[in-house]
Amino acid sequence: MYSASTAASEDDETGQDETTVDDFKAASSLEEILGELAELDFVLLSLSEWKDKGVAYFEDAKAANTLVFFDRDFSREELEAENEGLKQLHEVQSTGIGYVGLISHTVPLSGEFDAWINLSEEHGLERDRFVVISKERLQDSPNYYGFLALLRLTALSGRYACVKSKAWSIFEDSLSEAKKAMESLSVLDFDRMVFASSRKEGIWEPETLLRIFRILMQREARSRLLQDEDMPDSVAAARRLSAAPEAIATALDCDNDSDESLRIQRFEIYDSDDELNRFHAPIDIGDVFRFSSSEKYYILLAQPCDLMVRKDGMRNYEDRKFTRMAAVVELVFGCTEKRENWEELPFYEEETGNSAFANLARVYQVPLVILDLCAVCEVGSAEIDVNAECPALLIEPWEKRYQKLRDFYDKALDRYEELKNKDLYEETPSLALPGSTTSLKLRPIVTGKILKYGVKRMLRLRQPWSGALLTKFTQYQARTAFDHYFGHPTEVPASSDTDQGPV
Repeated sequence: MYSASTAASEDDETGQDETTVDDFKAASSLEEILGELAELDFVLLSLSEWKDKGVAYFEDAKAANTLVFFDRDFSREELEAENEGLKQLHEVQSTGIGYVGLISHTVPLSGEFDAWINLSEEHGLERDRFVVISKERLQDSPNYYGFLALLRLTALSGRYACVKSKAWSIFEDSLSEAKKAMESLSVLDFDRMVFASSRKEGIWEPETLLRIFRILMQREARSRLLQDEDMPDSVAAARRLSAAPEAIATALDCDNDSDESLRIQRFEIYDSDDELNRFHAPIDIGDVFRFSSSEKYYILLAQPCDLMVRKDGMRNYEDRKFTRMAAVVELVFGCTEKRENWEELPFYEEETGNSAFANLARVYQVPLVILDLCAVCEVGSAEIDVNAECPALLIEPWEKRYQKLRDFYDKALDRYEELKNKDLYEETPSLALPGSTTSLKLRPIVTGKILKYGVKRMLRLRQPWSGALLTKFTQYQARTAFDHYFGHPTEVPASSDTDQGPV
């Protein structure tokens, strides 16, 4: 490791300007951090020394693993050398050997990432072999752990780039093979696998097509990853640097989730409201709804087969009065420790990644005919205009479902108006509409032929997480009920859980 710096000698520190003092402190910190490491060759050079000797350092066997740091500002040594560090950094990168870093007093601790992006774009620098470090990390109260963390990431970056490059090449080949396999399907096979099977189960055909592609793509990619001769060495080189001891990772603040890792993790676990509602995704297990009457959130937990709308527009064993009910469980937010009857929804909050919890003791039965309205409304709200046309993006079973829903609610609204005109109790007309007698007391709002319930679908917990939550829910519902205990025990055993809530 080499560092080209403007650092003054210790005798010159007194009487120098603030920038010189800061340079001295930074250079001293570098030597303190790196100079005593036996496995590391650390050399501190002035700019002129670097220009005389720098080329020689790239001629030995260690050059590929060399990291060179440049101070951005060398104006003390040369005129018009404010960005000399960037110039030298670019020249080193042009050799294609080693890694380079820029230490700058103009970059604050909070701006290192942005500076890295901007400088690489403005000066054509290779991001995977380049790092920007604020000089604040090496001055007063030096942030040695933070500096070492960035140092580690610099070394990892190039190795990760190698892994990603090889992997993407394999993925492109796998994509090509998956495409050939898709194209080789006969018209009969395509019809049976994609359209006939989807129609029978009430699935949108492109979802089935995506499932087939995923199977073919993963099969091809996994086989190629295992057979590639270079991939094991590339992965092993990155693994050695990545596998820091847990205590060091904690000290370096490497155990915190980044915004990007959190974002991708949520992609895997949740479907967003836009994905679900704009394309009229059918109601399914794991759907989360907000009820405006209580401002609370509930997750739908029911057997997926019981929620599936078949090709005739009906669910199995469903009567024409649409009396089927489904369980929704209340969600709890803002807690870090779950209770015995709570189950976790990981990474629920988009900004923080904090979990939500499903309170399995707070369960309510809601008419599916109300929740279905969230699927036929493009904004995910439980509302219907019985005079409106069927939404264009509904799949075939749900087109038929929509017609049945429209007929059902049209008759219900007629009955509502009939009761309203009879001068009965104020609440009586609402009895004509679904949901008025359920434990959640849904409050329908009627405006002519438009009906709204104040319920909106917000997101979906995907499989297998939603399936696992359903299993926990059914186990909780089937828990053993013990006889009460005699006397007055100071602690009630967990098995006699008394917080059952409304069921």
